Amino acid sequence: MKLYFLSLFVIFIGTFINLFIKNERKTFVSLITMLVSSAVGMIPALNILFSGAVSEIRLSAGYPIGDIVLRMDPLSAFFLVLIYLGSIVSSIYAVDYLKKYSDNPQFSLVSFSFNLLILSMLLLVTMQNIFAFLMVWEAMSLTSFLSILLEGEKRETRRAALEYFVYMDISFVMILTGFLIMSDAMKTTEIMRFAEYFQSNSKYSSLVFILLFFGFAVKAGFVPFHNWLPKAHPASPSHVSGFMSGVMLKMGIYGIMRFSFFLDKPALSEVLTVLFVSYITALLGILYAIFEKDIKKLLAFSSIENIGIIGIGIGLFLLGKRYDNQLISLLGISGALMHSFNHSVFKPLLFFGAGSIYLKTHTRNIEKLGGILKYLPLTSYMFIAGSIAISGLPLLSGFMSELLLYFSAIEGVRSSLIQITAVSIVTIAVLAFIGTMALLCFTKVIGIMLLGARRSKEDPQMKDDMKYSLLSMIILTVIIIFVGFFPQYSILLIKQTVLHSSSSFSLSLFDSIRESLEKVSFVSFIFILIFIGIFTLRQILQKNRKKIVEKVWDCGYQRGSARMEYTGASYVEPLKNITSVLIVEKKTDIDIKEYFPHAKDIEGSREDFFEKYMINPSVKFLKRVFDMFSGIQRGSTQQYILMGMVFLIISLLILIWK
Repeated sequence: MKLYFLSLFVIFIGTFINLFIKNERKTFVSLITMLVSSAVGMIPALNILFSGAVSEIRLSAGYPIGDIVLRMDPLSAFFLVLIYLGSIVSSIYAVDYLKKYSDNPQFSLVSFSFNLLILSMLLLVTMQNIFAFLMVWEAMSLTSFLSILLEGEKRETRRAALEYFVYMDISFVMILTGFLIMSDAMKTTEIMRFAEYFQSNSKYSSLVFILLFFGFAVKAGFVPFHNWLPKAHPASPSHVSGFMSGVMLKMGIYGIMRFSFFLDKPALSEVLTVLFVSYITALLGILYAIFEKDIKKLLAFSSIENIGIIGIGIGLFLLGKRYDNQLISLLGISGALMHSFNHSVFKPLLFFGAGSIYLKTHTRNIEKLGGILKYLPLTSYMFIAGSIAISGLPLLSGFMSELLLYFSAIEGVRSSLIQITAVSIVTIAVLAFIGTMALLCFTKVIGIMLLGARRSKEDPQMKDDMKYSLLSMIILTVIIIFVGFFPQYSILLIKQTVLHSSSSFSLSLFDSIRESLEKVSFVSFIFILIFIGIFTLRQILQKNRKKIVEKVWDCGYQRGSARMEYTGASYVEPLKNITSVLIVEKKTDIDIKEYFPHAKDIEGSREDFFEKYMINPSVKFLKRVFDMFSGIQRGSTQQYILMGMVFLIISLLILIWK
């Protein structure tokens, strides 16, 4: 734990130094800070992650706070690795990305708050005191809120940041309520002691778990608390977007997993709540992504889908626990953990690629892009690698984690219990559907944005010249390929965390899963060898073939223009007709009055189903309620003081009466 604290101290010192240096040097100092901090902090994290040991430090804070315990076990160590890895690649990427913003008045604030965001997250996953945990949770929300505001002069950026902070306060209230109920029942402020609460069969334990699940679900981006995510991510600088989507969302997953591990025999209501919310999250996330034109919003909705996939894994873990099926449970949590790791790698890669393209083209609208592969080949090919991984296609990392979830569901289909069989069939159907939709989504992105002809009339003067940005993307691409081709080794990263999640799991059961992945790896290599063989044979046969290239008569047609190519909207139009109930489209009508009108553009926009029918009506209702009290806002300081005194007196009388 000493090295862990030294890691935190390095970040604190680096952040302090950043306050007194020029903007041009801040990114380099942050990079050095994160490299040193991660190199130091990874040592105890990896040691515990592979050994399964537990280390903690206890500090006495007195009544009512109690002891402040910082505890590093395999679960917290796993998420520490994600945070350290994310901080390294984000800091490397930021060196090039933030150069154009060095004169921005918000530059220092974003640099300062981003470092503190990482610091707060490192503390969060080890903090075991409820009061300290909630303080760090709020610090994480505040620093991430400030990190969004690099372009704070834009109204949509400020609005997105504010909406995000409101959602985080909702999350805080739900988590606080759950903590207070358990703390009052168990007479303790230590989170690890709450396991006894769930094992005591309290009549409120299911309600508390569901309350905590939704509290952490807000941070993770589960439906219906997802609205902040597609607004905050596009408003953020790309290194912040990649880190928030790839790593910060996992803090919500960490909370859900921590309390899921406490459940010995989950109630059916708990299992179905997690699974149902996860199904809806995954389905709506990918559907909204398909119809999105803004590349960063599309990636944000895709993150919602992947959070839903992780939630499905947690749900299968709880399902197996409830019905004492160890294999379903072990495969479910293994898939959830592996997908958490994979998503923390391929999602920053995609955001970094989108950020580099935005810097070169000054637009995030994929309908206005095209032919990017010709100008930014390295960026484009790595973006394609991330797209293959996130689509769950074979040979790359995303396929391996989703394969574990399929294994879990298939095992459930073979069960003699109708409850498990029914849930497993639904799970397979949902995973298959979202896999198909993810493929549709990212073929649209690759086809419209990277391939084809340039849609802009401007002469593109761009090339892959951002060395630090490319380096960060290369690191992530290598990890994606390694996990895809060597899953039998990469799964060792979660071995102790999986065994720690349930006392009933055996090492032999985990090793049997590892052997299955080794066979998958072998088949992957055979496939690659066959592909290379066929490609080589084709090249040899064509080498001596005489080629005759002549232009055929084509009625004067020379070649197609960008106007003749598919647009993203036309590519997904057939699906839009099927999903029109969920995908609410708002079109702008143009009133043409001229006899000879000029060319006019009609652009439609998509409305979020939950935002239109749930969030907005609720906000309007609350506004009407609060407007009823507008009369007391008279601007009189004396009146406000009097109202405060009356409130304090009433509160004291209530306490005395008790």
